[in-house]
Amino acid sequence: MVLGISFFATILVVNVPGIGLLVGVLGGGLLGLALNATTMRFVADIDSTSPRSGRGTTT
Repeated sequence: MVLGISFFATILVVNVPGIGLLVGVLGGGLLGLALNATTMRFVADIDSTSPRSGRGTTT
């Protein structure tokens, strides 16, 4: 299924540059935001001096 969707998405993005740019900016922005939040949570979990995010147990 993913391969089929990827095929058509690739054709659309390559042949219509405006849509490709829009998809790339929106997709890249959302992916970057999610990875940034994940990294910050990971660092807060392993670093004892980081402020807590308000979730989990308090000490």
